Amino acid sequence: MIRSLVNSILLLLALSFTPVFGQQNLLDREITIRFTGQSVEEALEKLMQNANYTINYRPSELPKNRSISKTYQQAKIGAIIREIWKSERLIISVEGTDITIQVAPKRQKKEGQGGLSGRITDDKGAPLPGATILLAGSTLGDVTDRDGRFSISNLKEGAYLLRISSVGFEPIERTMVVQGGRTTDFNTSLNTSVSELEEVVVYGKSTEQEKREQPIKVEVINAKELHTKSISLPQAINQLPGVKVRQSAGVGSGTLININGLQGNAIRFFRDDIPLDYLGNAFDLSLVPVDQFSSLEIYKGVLPVKLGADALGGALNFTSRDYFQNYLDVSYTIGSFNTHHSNINGNWNIPNSNFFISLSSYYVYSDNDYTFTGLIENFETRQLEERQGIRFHNSIESAFGELKAGIQNVGWADLAEIGYARFDGDTDLQNGVFLTDAYGEARGTETSNIFSGRYKKSVGKFKIDLFGAYSQVKNDFADTTRNRYNFAGELDLLQDPSTREPGETGRARLQKIILDNYVFRAYFTYKVSPNTSIYVNHTLIDEGRIGSDPFGPTTLINGERIDVLSINSAYRRNISGLGVNAKLFNEKLETSLFVKRYDLLTRSFEGRILNEDVAIDNESYGTGISGKWNLKRNQFVRLSYELATRIPESQEYFGDNLFIVSNPGLDPENSHNLNLGLYTPLNKAQTFWLDLNTFYRFTENQIILRPFGIVNSRFENRNDSRVIGVETAIKAKISEFLSVSTTVTYQEQRRINVEAVEANQEKARLPNRPYFFTNLNINYELPKIFGADDALEVYANYGFTEKFLNLPVPQDIEPPLFGDSKVDLGETLIPSQHAVDLGVTYGFAAAPLALNIEVINLLNRPLFDTFRIPKPGINFRFKITYKLN
Repeated sequence: MIRSLVNSILLLLALSFTPVFGQQNLLDREITIRFTGQSVEEALEKLMQNANYTINYRPSELPKNRSISKTYQQAKIGAIIREIWKSERLIISVEGTDITIQVAPKRQKKEGQGGLSGRITDDKGAPLPGATILLAGSTLGDVTDRDGRFSISNLKEGAYLLRISSVGFEPIERTMVVQGGRTTDFNTSLNTSVSELEEVVVYGKSTEQEKREQPIKVEVINAKELHTKSISLPQAINQLPGVKVRQSAGVGSGTLININGLQGNAIRFFRDDIPLDYLGNAFDLSLVPVDQFSSLEIYKGVLPVKLGADALGGALNFTSRDYFQNYLDVSYTIGSFNTHHSNINGNWNIPNSNFFISLSSYYVYSDNDYTFTGLIENFETRQLEERQGIRFHNSIESAFGELKAGIQNVGWADLAEIGYARFDGDTDLQNGVFLTDAYGEARGTETSNIFSGRYKKSVGKFKIDLFGAYSQVKNDFADTTRNRYNFAGELDLLQDPSTREPGETGRARLQKIILDNYVFRAYFTYKVSPNTSIYVNHTLIDEGRIGSDPFGPTTLINGERIDVLSINSAYRRNISGLGVNAKLFNEKLETSLFVKRYDLLTRSFEGRILNEDVAIDNESYGTGISGKWNLKRNQFVRLSYELATRIPESQEYFGDNLFIVSNPGLDPENSHNLNLGLYTPLNKAQTFWLDLNTFYRFTENQIILRPFGIVNSRFENRNDSRVIGVETAIKAKISEFLSVSTTVTYQEQRRINVEAVEANQEKARLPNRPYFFTNLNINYELPKIFGADDALEVYANYGFTEKFLNLPVPQDIEPPLFGDSKVDLGETLIPSQHAVDLGVTYGFAAAPLALNIEVINLLNRPLFDTFRIPKPGINFRFKITYKLN
């Protein structure tokens, strides 16, 4: 009771001392802003983006099927909001720098309750349409009609404080008394505002910006801003601090992401907070176009309970578009090396119902047949010679489609949906882990059929979110040729193929593997108080694997020779989490505390010995805490820590039946992850921003892919490692049309506590991991090029990566930063790289159409990625996008 009394007193004090005059000035401020085919939701987000104001609204009240293409010159914020929303019953209220928008409901008078009605005029007696009348401390109110009249009904008897405001007029407050069963008339006038208001360019706090300002360190990419560009997802991610994506050989090739020094399987992937295990390769970073999602969240070091995963160093979470409005997005990209991308995405809310149907799809094809210079075998001399090679067997073809149907905003569900998706992939295999032997005929395919369902419901302070999915993934791999190729695409004709063993990858393979995946996730939240919430999450991931390979290893079971792949392998992972979020000290401190439990059960066949079944059953725990202290508005420091545990993936246990052999004796990895950061504006106008973050990682039982035999490798627990680093990002709005951002990352990654046999590797730098990289991005918008509301956007990006080691070497001979090694490291060293990309986008106001052209590796510099595999030289892309909202 005392707590409720204190809260009530604080609320009354806040209402009593709120500067009403200053609030209305916010809506009267004049801005310059341009919209080119945005929906109402996207226009509001653009109005808020990168600045000091927050606009709150109910997505369900958003106007549907509206597209805004207009340039506003020195227009008032309130007037812009009303024009893009186009509702005569729009209530706009202001508290501090928060703008709240709502649609006034049409109320039916109830017996025994009173009301307020009246007429609002200007200082000359003319009716004032569009004025807002709001009852203080509530969401009740109305908007005046063309005659300046308003009416608020269903009010209990008592005194009410009315706040009356309109764009361009001085707001007023009046106290009115309502008697039961009677309507009180009230008429008044507003005076024209005479305050001196400077012209400003308004930027707001978008949904993405609010995510960036969590106590947990997270980067956010607003993918909707990239939908009209032909930029790839790895390119977009590499513009962020502390994150590096390396892609080995063009579209669809293997990618490796590094977040604050940790990489590979230490990073988990999600879509809409659900682990991506059930989707196969459909959302692989090298394949999925940016058109397929609304935003991408990249968590660093600490994961929130809602994700429910055992990531060690971070996670990527793809966020889909909501189903609040009808839209259709169609795009097509053509590029160098016979590359083609197409996307068709849309949503249809069935008229006069709460039902919707949505489609998400893409198609990707590329020959990836770029040339490079390297050491290539001469079949006549049997010697390696430096000459030009070609990625002659490197094509990729993939298609993904997902159809969902559901209902939203009904009594029994906020959202209920079912979905079916299919993914087909066909990939040439050009080489193994290293650029040594060239493969000219080996080929793999993947087919996935995915069924899913989701249910969401809020009941008072309680929210529930349930998800379930089943998928069957079929992987086929064929390698039976006796032919032999080099990287010039030449066939070895000097040796009789019949004398060779079949298979380019070490042995002949004709394998088929079927994966049955089940994912279930239950997420619950309970709002204990306005500033305190409890979160509970449980995720189950279950995988069964069975296959066949007539050329593969066999074993004797009960006197019968059995294909090892035909023995079923099982893998089940459970992750549970409990967390509490709270705001303390008048919301100066935002904090989160959580605990997690990880459980693993796996069963597989190991080796070729009779009845050698291996079962592993273990459980682990983790905990974490994060806090953010708000120094001022838009200025804060944050600190987070997590004792993280990562359970090995099924592939790490079972292998891939290609180059990676099984290792069922793996132990989970553990890591202590610490982040300390500062976020602050650098000038009074808040057009320059600094985001500084330092991090520490100490990993035990680190799992590393190691050589195993002549051509194979396997995952092993190898020593411990330590990462200490700093990353910084500076963003600047130089002018109305010019913005610049730059990032710098340095991460010191060292092996520690190595085994005696590798004593010379103590404190050696971890190999195959860039440790210093920086990025510069420039974006310039030119309005009114050929049409009044057309827009031309020019953007350029420069990325630098300092040389790093491809293989481990002792610390005393590794090259220093920007320096040379004491010895010639040859192919062990990946040289420094400079990458420049340039793009131009033109948007038409008269039609929902945008054209884009992009040049990648403009300087045609040598670029390398994983294990020194060369990347393409200068290449081009052209994209056309059609968006109908």
